[in-house]
Amino acid sequence: MTTSSPGRPPLDVQAFFGIRYAHADRFRPAEPAGSLQHVADRPGPAPWQLPVRGLGLRGTSNPMSEDCLNLNIFTPARDDAERPVMVWIFGGGYVNGDGADPMFDGRALAEAGNVVVVTINYRLGVFGFLSGDHANLGLTDQIAALEWIRRDIHSFGGDPDNITLFGESAGAMSICTLLTMPRAKGLFHRAIAQSGAGENVATRAQADEAAALFFGFLDGDEPEALLDAQRQASAAFFENHRRTAFRPWIDGDVLPAHPDTAAAFGADVPLIIGWNRDEQRSYINPRERITTSELLRRLESRFPGNAKRVHDFHAGRYPAEFENAAILAAADTELYYRRRARQYADVRERNTWCYRFNWASTGLKGWLGACHAIEIPFVFGNLADRTTQKFVGSGAAPLSASIRSLWSDFAQYGRPPDWWPEHSATLDIHPGFKVIEGHEDDAFWDSVA
Repeated sequence: MTTSSPGRPPLDVQAFFGIRYAHADRFRPAEPAGSLQHVADRPGPAPWQLPVRGLGLRGTSNPMSEDCLNLNIFTPARDDAERPVMVWIFGGGYVNGDGADPMFDGRALAEAGNVVVVTINYRLGVFGFLSGDHANLGLTDQIAALEWIRRDIHSFGGDPDNITLFGESAGAMSICTLLTMPRAKGLFHRAIAQSGAGENVATRAQADEAAALFFGFLDGDEPEALLDAQRQASAAFFENHRRTAFRPWIDGDVLPAHPDTAAAFGADVPLIIGWNRDEQRSYINPRERITTSELLRRLESRFPGNAKRVHDFHAGRYPAEFENAAILAAADTELYYRRRARQYADVRERNTWCYRFNWASTGLKGWLGACHAIEIPFVFGNLADRTTQKFVGSGAAPLSASIRSLWSDFAQYGRPPDWWPEHSATLDIHPGFKVIEGHEDDAFWDSVA
C-alpha cells in the first residue's frame, strides 16, 4: 500500500477471496456453511446474471454458479485488535453485479481506515427474487452473510459488535430494506446508503405477476434457460409497469412491510444516506435530440401540472447542445434519488445524515457530471485503473482520502463529525465539503412534490 494516515506507518493489508458463508440450492434458502471454509487465492463464483448493456451497468467477468454464496475479506491483520468491519453490498438493479469486482477491492479502504472490509455475493434475478414458497432469497442470503461475519470475523481482526453496511444503488436499497427487517435486527450497527433508499420494492401481486411471466417463458432447466426466461419476463413486466420485475417483495414474513413506511423500525442504527448530483445522466444519451415539446411531455408525466415550471427553473443552466437532456436528467435524479433518500430520512427522523456527491466526471466530454456510481472509486480509493481515470478525471486523490476517512470514522464511532448536522441539512461532498441548508434547488423540488 502507498497511502497511510498521518503519524502511522503503512499497514500490510491482506486479502482473502472466495470464502464460502453458505450453500445455495435453486429456489431454496441458504444453508449455513458451518466452520470457516477454505480460503482461496482468487474470487469465488459470481451469481448467475445476464450480460449488461449500457452505461452505468456492471456485470461480472468471473465464472458464474448457482452456488455463489461467498465473500472476500481485506484486513490489516489477523489479530485480536477487533477493528470496525465494513460490509459492502454491490448494486446492479438486483440482476447484475459481483462482490469480487476489482472496483470493490477493499485494500486501500482497509489501510486508510484501519478497518476490515468485506464484500459479499448474493443471488440475483429469478435465482434470488422469484416469488414462491421461499421468498426473497437474495435478502436472506445477505442475512446469512451477516450471520457468518458476526460469528467468524474475529478470525480476521474484525469486531463482530461493530459492523457497518455500505452499498450503492441496489446495494443501498438492500441496506434500507434490511434496516426494516426483524430477521436482520442486531446483525449490523451502522449503515451507509449510496444512491438508493427503500422505495424499490414490489407488492406480492407484482411479484406473482413477474413469476407467472417467467414460468410462461421458461423452456428448460439449465441456468441459461432461466436467464433467458428472466430476460423475456423482465421486458414484458417493464412494458406493463415501467418497473423492475425481480426485486425484493413484501411477503409478510422475511419482508413484512414496505421499507419506506417501516423506516423508523431501524432508526436506532445510525445511517448516512445520499445521492449524486447528476445520477440519471448515466442512463440518458446526450446525443438523443429531445425537442422541447417532447421534454415537456415527459416532464408532465413525472410532475403533473408542473412541467413548465420544471423546465423554466432549469432553462439556461446547461450547454445548449444537451440542455433538454440535462433537464430531463435533473428531473429524474430528483424523482428517483434525492426525493426517495429524503423521504426515507424523514420517516426515520433521527440518527440520519444526508449528503450529495458533487464531483463531476470528465467522461463523455463532461456530460456525465456527478453521475450514478461515480462515488464508488472515491470510497474504495481505487483510482489508478486507466478506465477509472478516464471516468473520474484528474486530481481525485485528496477527495477520495477525505471520503475514506469520513466513512471509516463513521464505522468506528457511529456518527459523523459535529460540523455535519443531522437530518435536515445536506453535506455537499466535493473538494471543499460544504453543508447545505435551505438550498434553492431543494426548495424548488419540494414545491413541486
